[in-house]
Amino acid sequence: GVKSTLDACPLCRQPTIAPLDHLAVCFDRQEAAIDDIFMGGNYLTEEFASRKWFSRLLTWMGFGGYRIGRNSGNILVQDRRTGRIVEERIPTFVRLGMRWLYQNRVNRQAVDGQLLRGLFSTLTHRQGVRFDDPASARHIAAFCRYHELDLDEILHPLDHFRTFNEFFYRQLKPGARQLAAPDDPRVLNSPADSRLLCFPTVTAATALWIKGANFTVPTLLCSRWAARFQDAPAVAVCRLAPQDYHRFHSPVAGRIVDVQSVPGAYLTVNPMAVRQNLDVFTENARTVVVIESEAHGTVAFVAVGATMVGSVVLTVGGAGGAVGARVERMQELGYFAFGGSTVILLFERGRVQFDADLVENSMQPLETLVRVGDAIGLSRVD
Repeated sequence: GVKSTLDACPLCRQPTIAPLDHLAVCFDRQEAAIDDIFMGGNYLTEEFASRKWFSRLLTWMGFGGYRIGRNSGNILVQDRRTGRIVEERIPTFVRLGMRWLYQNRVNRQAVDGQLLRGLFSTLTHRQGVRFDDPASARHIAAFCRYHELDLDEILHPLDHFRTFNEFFYRQLKPGARQLAAPDDPRVLNSPADSRLLCFPTVTAATALWIKGANFTVPTLLCSRWAARFQDAPAVAVCRLAPQDYHRFHSPVAGRIVDVQSVPGAYLTVNPMAVRQNLDVFTENARTVVVIESEAHGTVAFVAVGATMVGSVVLTVGGAGGAVGARVERMQELGYFAFGGSTVILLFERGRVQFDADLVENSMQPLETLVRVGDAIGLSRVD
């Protein structure tokens, strides 16, 4: 059986007592070898290619099953532009780590505890330092190749970026993203290139997607504005993957009336974690921006950090600060440093109606790929 055959690691050939735990660590150390196995469709050696158990084991551990809404290492999303269901491109060792952490009861209990919260925080700060080092720039080209990024839309050539973090929060060329319906102020626009979920109420969001036991509007906002959104607010969850353009923009026109930074943890925003009994959005470090808009009422814009995201940086308002600044639809508000991250939008009850295709997908639940400036809904106020 598999257990007796894995008395030594098939990657590093070292003896191991706990093969699955060891493989999770070893995969991380041997990223290039794993890329060759899973991204190139090859095996390490002909010897292992002939071992069907090895193929089955790694497929089970790294991939899981394909089904919309399945809480596994696979992430299926619908590209709104093409209508196609596609799999999000994730390095295999990351996918394996997610399954190992969140689909194992013992590990889930550890994640719930302070031990791994502290570990994620330490890793986030350490990785931030690493990607601010000029030596990190050597990873940029490989990152672009792996994720098949469109280099033509990036404002600066790759050799312009001194560090990986500078590349990560890169700017795009003017015109790379378009504002939908620029002459119609009722239109609600996507704040980010992201995988989007839209729910008519927070109740629907928690029933279908956000499973944290303590997720409520007050725990998310941690501010005096929570009362404004207590009456069944609509919610949009915009999840940014590491390969996405990581600057975020205003979905509405209006004036910023409050900004609050909330310290917290750095748990992953991977759907596998969000759909466990983990309070990802209400425990992670985040910045809450409140916008009073003419067409959409009071809007809470919550920029949530995550594992490897050590910074949420606001660029709106300049030296005078964001509070009091006037913003237009699709105007840049700020950016995230390295990693996956999330923007959560809250709207007062009855003020917005999300587009039907987005709501239909969200109820499955299936995330929809959207880009900055895309129309995602309409104001319900004349």
